[in-house]
Amino acid sequence: MEERLPPLSTGAGATIRIPPELMPNDEDVMNYFKIYFDEIHPYVPVIPRAHLYYQWQNDRRSISPLLLEALFACAGRLSDEPSEGAQWLAMANSKFAKTIFEWRIQPGIQILMLL
Repeated sequence: MEERLPPLSTGAGATIRIPPELMPNDEDVMNYFKIYFDEIHPYVPVIPRAHLYYQWQNDRRSISPLLLEALFACAGRLSDEPSEGAQWLAMANSKFAKTIFEWRIQPGIQILMLL
């Protein structure tokens, strides 16, 4: 039986986006996802794997940009280039305080748990 999950969208914060020039390419994103699900998710299972991959493949704009930044920050710290994780962490932290109260509760809790 397939599990139905609520969307991980941002509601009022949907206009916040990762600048295209900073967005990692698909190969790097898949590497971040792999690192997250292999190394972090077993301890902090706050993002449903199948749902995130489905959204990434079918409707990327429905994924909270801050959730992506938090995931990239965590995975980046465990990647071959840990400084990339610090960059994503700084970006997520700079936006988080300004937007958290506009969001639905689920993405906010997920982001707090990752950061």
